[in-house]
Amino acid sequence: MRRLSRPDWLGELQGITVLVGAVAVVGSAAQVAVTAFGDAGIPVDLEARHLDGVAGAHAGAEGVTVAADGTVEAVVTDPSVRQVLLSTLTWLPTAVLAVAVLTLLVRIIRDARSGDPFTALTVRRLRVLAAVCLVGGAVVTVVESVCATALMATVLPATGGFSWSLTLSVGWVFAGFAFLALGELVRRGLALREELDGVV
Repeated sequence: MRRLSRPDWLGELQGITVLVGAVAVVGSAAQVAVTAFGDAGIPVDLEARHLDGVAGAHAGAEGVTVAADGTVEAVVTDPSVRQVLLSTLTWLPTAVLAVAVLTLLVRIIRDARSGDPFTALTVRRLRVLAAVCLVGGAVVTVVESVCATALMATVLPATGGFSWSLTLSVGWVFAGFAFLALGELVRRGLALREELDGVV
């Protein structure tokens, strides 16, 4: 009986990572094209408190109250170039960061498959990947939040005040520390192997 071949899990992971990256690139390009050249309009999330008569109770919906900090989606049917740009920048930075992280990850997996995964180079690359997730995630969050606030201001009357909310993505923080932990595991494995080689 022919023995079944052992699965190459690193190869499977590399293939999935490449596929996800390709889908992210194609999907982002398609979304940019739809936003820039489509006629569906641009959605803008507005807080109910900024719209007259929206927050509070409504006679047509008995027992239902719209919270002042609730979100209402408006659609700009004829957006300006500035609005298109701001709308794109509310999500594109995350897509770019995700593609960058996947590209770095594919490189690490490829080198691990073709050679020795327990190297100082692998440790450095994992630490770089962690830094990209942590720093890039923070930058992306700020950029997208600022652009969302600026986009909201283009459809609301000037109130003389400034309102800005910032929510840091837990996913990027978790990914960053996960890559740091993985790099530490590789570093300890490398140190242990060097110690054993010295004993032998």
